[in-house]
Amino acid sequence: MTVERRRGFPVRTRYDLTEAGRALRPLLVELYATGERLLRLNRPGFRDEQPPGQRVRR
Repeated sequence: MTVERRRGFPVRTRYDLTEAGRALRPLLVELYATGERLLRLNRPGFRDEQPPGQRVRR
């Protein structure tokens, strides 16, 4: 990742992925989606991921 800070007020910072970072993008997207699914599965009151209207309450 490259970081470019621009002077002035307010200070602005620009982030950009390197070529190696762009190559990892599919993995990062999949990890994010997996984390989101795990959070949904751990919500109180829900035991399994099912389509809306078919969820099983504990």
